[in-house]
Amino acid sequence: MRRQNETQASVAEFVGVTQPAVSNWLRDTTPRPEQLEKIAQLFAVTLNDLVQSELPHRENIEALTELERELEKLKVTWDAIPKRLKEAATNLAERRDYSGAVQNDWMASGIESCSKELSEVLEVYFSDNRQNTTMEQPSENNDPS
Repeated sequence: MRRQNETQASVAEFVGVTQPAVSNWLRDTTPRPEQLEKIAQLFAVTLNDLVQSELPHRENIEALTELERELEKLKVTWDAIPKRLKEAATNLAERRDYSGAVQNDWMASGIESCSKELSEVLEVYFSDNRQNTTMEQPSENNDPS
């Protein structure tokens, strides 16, 4: 999916199922035969190539989930720092320490920029997982029979 810039949502739309159904396929269920045919069509592979390809190992999925959690924690920390730096800059400016105030403002801007870039990374690389945590997981379209 990533190599072809497809998301769970775009696959779901093409196949005619919900995004949580695609999420479940990636974790632990199998699409129905007619759904497999549409998936193979979308990715321009044979049905045989599709069903014989290896899915990511559970350890990799768990490691990516842990990485996402750690990056989210880092983002929360980074989001809080600029406010404190700007408050410190105001206090320094009130004491006529303009050099210190400018330094704190400069650091706050840099951290805000890093936080914005981290948000973009989270969105690009973890957007499918972020959708999964906010959507209910209906059982329709997940039965392999």
